[in-house]
Amino acid sequence: MLGAGLRQLAERQGAVFVDAAKVAVVGSDGVHLSLDSHRPLAELLAMAIRALPRPGQSEEEALAAKVQ
Repeated sequence: MLGAGLRQLAERQGAVFVDAAKVAVVGSDGVHLSLDSHRPLAELLAMAIRALPRPGQSEEEALAAKVQ
């Protein structure tokens, strides 16, 4: 529910949204990520960053580079 609202807000602002809840879970303290969540979250963020267009690159060029 919160993720959907944040996704909509990001889209309205032209920002990228990455839903950490897809790969990360809260640890035993109920606040911080579990130790096992750090790597999957880092991999998800890295994938999202790699998918971004480079400066001067159109979205179409970025998509073509991603497919190759």
